[in-house]
Amino acid sequence: MLLGTGRYWLFQFIGWGIFAAINILFAYSFDKLGTYADQRLVLGRLGIFISLGIILTHLMRIMIVILNVLQQKLEKQLYIFFAITLFFSLVGSYIDLALLSQFDLMNRSEKEFEGNQFLLIVNAAFLLFHLFLYLEPALFRLPLHYQEPKTATGYA
Repeated sequence: MLLGTGRYWLFQFIGWGIFAAINILFAYSFDKLGTYADQRLVLGRLGIFISLGIILTHLMRIMIVILNVLQQKLEKQLYIFFAITLFFSLVGSYIDLALLSQFDLMNRSEKEFEGNQFLLIVNAAFLLFHLFLYLEPALFRLPLHYQEPKTATGYA
């Protein structure tokens, strides 16, 4: 069950295939595939992102199954999904940037911040601050238990 069913993998590849097709379409539309160097940059970055995406979403699925997240109460599910998503986003971003750097596929703006740990920490702190500032109150306003509406006869 941890490897997934045939349908699971079919939908994984359909989803990532559509993602790749849309990215290639936009790269072509904005004339980003004109030279060999441009093609290497766009397709290399896309290949790394998709490969990493397939691996990390599968690991995320395994973690959700092992932790029995879907059997928890809704409120607990939200916190667990948020934590798992945040964890895999940070890990995925780090690995993505490391691979882009390794294969010399970083764009100009990414190269400016390469190796600057201070800016990375400040950026993450700013992001987390805004996530908690705006998302946490919304989570607490969610109804914790659903109750069927009552009618005059007592039946819904």
